[in-house]
Amino acid sequence: MLRRLGAAEVIRSGSIENGAKPLERSRWSGAVDSVGGGQLAWLTRTVQPRGVIASVGNAGGNDLVTSVLPFILRGIRLIGVNVSFYGDLGVPLWQRLATDLKPAHLGKSAEVVALDQLPARIERMLAGRATGRTVVGF
Repeated sequence: MLRRLGAAEVIRSGSIENGAKPLERSRWSGAVDSVGGGQLAWLTRTVQPRGVIASVGNAGGNDLVTSVLPFILRGIRLIGVNVSFYGDLGVPLWQRLATDLKPAHLGKSAEVVALDQLPARIERMLAGRATGRTVVGF
């Protein structure tokens, strides 16, 4: 699915190392992190010089255990994004996301499941066989 959306490379979450290296091979100029925790720390170590990471979630944890070296030696930036925080700016942002910035494949990235189907869906997620968003319908 990610390749159909245009991704040049897909990295499985199990291949992300929570190692002790303060810097790793730089791979990308920017990233959007919705997980936080160890994944966000890994991103700080692998972003290219002057790269930017937008942090938008914390499903993987609130803690960020990392080194200052990516910030000092590569000049990376970590920004927090909370659209509701921006007050009057938030409305035009959501309007643009619903129109000209709307992802082309958005409808294909969500699956509605009934509440009794949720245990099986969670098993698929944990096994790494689920893609997109799961919406529980009532």
